[in-house]
Amino acid sequence: MEPLVSIIIVNFNGLAFLYDNLRSVLNTNYPNFEIILVDNASTDESVRFIKENFHGPTIIENKRNLGFARGNNVGIQYAKGKYVAFLNTDTVVDKNWLLTMVHIAEKDSQIGACQSKLLSLEDPRLVDGTGDFILVHGLSYIRDHRGKDVDYRRVEEIFSGRAAALLVRRDILEQVGLFDETYFNGYEDVDLCWRIRLRGYKIVLVPQSVVYHAGRASTKKNTSQEAFHKHKNYLITITKNYSGKNLIRYFLPSVLVRLLVSISPASEVKQIYQPGSAGVKASLWFLGNFKYTWRKRLIVQHFVRKVSDSYLKCFFLKSDFEIQILRWFLFYRSKYDLWSYAQMAIMMKKCS
Repeated sequence: MEPLVSIIIVNFNGLAFLYDNLRSVLNTNYPNFEIILVDNASTDESVRFIKENFHGPTIIENKRNLGFARGNNVGIQYAKGKYVAFLNTDTVVDKNWLLTMVHIAEKDSQIGACQSKLLSLEDPRLVDGTGDFILVHGLSYIRDHRGKDVDYRRVEEIFSGRAAALLVRRDILEQVGLFDETYFNGYEDVDLCWRIRLRGYKIVLVPQSVVYHAGRASTKKNTSQEAFHKHKNYLITITKNYSGKNLIRYFLPSVLVRLLVSISPASEVKQIYQPGSAGVKASLWFLGNFKYTWRKRLIVQHFVRKVSDSYLKCFFLKSDFEIQILRWFLFYRSKYDLWSYAQMAIMMKKCS
């Protein structure tokens, strides 16, 4: 019998996406799964709509918006499966999305998490993401984002999987911990996968598992609050997960990169980094809560880590990414959009 999978969907005012999302999930070609929908105090009648139109999901109603990270953690407490699948509300899944990921995970006990190939819900010819990779100073980059669909045929390792469609073994969550609830939203999947990596497990892309994701279309635009959380969470992530030597080596340059880019006149650059005033506020929050973050770091370094940073670095992007961005800004802005140029300019380091 196939192992039970607990599919967790965190919803906050996602009424526009819920019907297509849940209908596709319920049509999943997998014999043994449960759906746990965690509602973060939606005000758009989401819960009423689900109760009236669907009878499969277990619905958990939070009294306030707990954010994506804590919302998923609430769902995990109710999960009974060997695997936990995290899925965004603004997704539509292919019927075989879950079957292919579970089969891959079952073949290799060293696989800690699997990500589906994410395609754009608005235009399936475009990719939403085929895994997250990070620079040496911790900034994350979504591979293939907004590019044409790439015909990946092999299951391959990625640094981090995106929680829009991510399968994780439940026992590994017990080893490395759940999502960091101080994150609220943004970088929580990078942080979780980094800890899974530090434990010595693999993160893989399963290209045969296809999920269509609205992504930025569902939130329309970045807000200062989103930028605040992303910058805050980025600072927490590198502080928790790097070794002491590399934390000293990369922390200050990483902060300077974020703050310097905030004065860039290029709107495309700000779409990636966008610290600005939100970055200043996030930095102040980080300093004010440094002791709390440091305690979490001690847990990661002493109780989670089993592999060295030198091993993980082979899954990082080339360290000249910022130089490539500068070259684009000076010479190639009129010829390529930033995303297209980035796909040509960067590559992952090779692991032996």
